Amino acid sequence: MQKNKKNQLEWLEFELLKEFSEITHGVFLRKGGVSCAPFTSLNVGGAVGDDPKSVLENRKRIMKALHLKKLVIGLQKHEDKVLEVDPYIVEGLQSILPASSDGIFTRKRNLGLCVFHADCQAALFYDPKKRVIANIHSGWRGNRQNIYEKAVFALKKTYDVDPKDLRVCVSPSLGPKVSEFINYKSEWPASFHKYKLEKDHFDLWKMSYDQLRKLGVKNDHIEIAKICTYENQEDFFSYRRDGGSGRNATVIVLN
Repeated sequence: MQKNKKNQLEWLEFELLKEFSEITHGVFLRKGGVSCAPFTSLNVGGAVGDDPKSVLENRKRIMKALHLKKLVIGLQKHEDKVLEVDPYIVEGLQSILPASSDGIFTRKRNLGLCVFHADCQAALFYDPKKRVIANIHSGWRGNRQNIYEKAVFALKKTYDVDPKDLRVCVSPSLGPKVSEFINYKSEWPASFHKYKLEKDHFDLWKMSYDQLRKLGVKNDHIEIAKICTYENQEDFFSYRRDGGSGRNATVIVLN
């Protein structure tokens, strides 16, 4: 991944999306915001106990860095609902969807699709033929419910997307060394136990990769960041590490 900086904000961009000049995206680090501890400093999560004014200012700074006029935010509930955002867009700088929507997608231009995360995966989808973008929030529950399958199905149904054309990039998230599930026998169906490592840890990165490949996404069209949020406290919030923590933002827009 490539790091970019503007003023005090820093964000990462995926190599896989660099060739597409019509796409702007960023996985924002926790620097350059106005939130106080324990949300220092670019927290975008509005339901974690941070000052709402600070959260709004942080979101505005992200929009300014990416030259966005509109930010669309799904209602993330660790479920597998994926929505086309177009019917829900309202006036103003932000549109927060009223329905459960851990995945959001559109082919409208100039809409910044935003996912909040702190150990969970934010997966950016782009079909350069149909000019469709999606942003999918997937924690371990998302993997268990296979929200990526729901996302690909929604894109096929709505815009006739061919999975072979999709580019999918998965953000920094919880790594295998710290993804311990001591109750895995009740939390994970037996079909997922092949991803279990020693000491009851699971490889969620490999799990996501396999789920995407099974859906027909090509091997060279997948980029997994393989950066652990838990192990990189300077750059990322981590719910598992800190408990009450802020949220990083991952954004994609079709220009």
